[in-house]
Amino acid sequence: MFTDVGRMYATGVRNSLGDLASATHQAIALLGANGVLNLAVLPTFGTRRLISRLPSFLAAHHGVTVNLGVRLAPFDFAADPFDTAIHFGRPHWPGAACTHLINETMVPVCSPAFRKRERIKSQRVLARVTLLQQSTRPTA
Repeated sequence: MFTDVGRMYATGVRNSLGDLASATHQAIALLGANGVLNLAVLPTFGTRRLISRLPSFLAAHHGVTVNLGVRLAPFDFAADPFDTAIHFGRPHWPGAACTHLINETMVPVCSPAFRKRERIKSQRVLARVTLLQQSTRPTA
């Protein structure tokens, strides 16, 4: 079990080693590459929309390396190692140029067992059941 000083030291060392690993990966990626794009993405967008399109992007841009990192909330581009980000929500990032990509349609979903148990036949009935929402998008 760590003491308070041990926890503080471990955190500092862990952060430093993480920075070192990131710099090493970037240096390796740049060897023989035309460029590196460090892209922060939302997990669902990355897996459902982006990854399937990467092969055609990489074929059209030989030598480019794309590094993906997951970020759920806005961050400071000066402090994080990203060139660009794909983000949901208002364009409220100071110093960033924001471009709208796509609209989103939200629909309620539930398991068939829940639907049968609660006798849900329309969206209006959902007003009487407990709804779940994402903590990163409380107003969605």
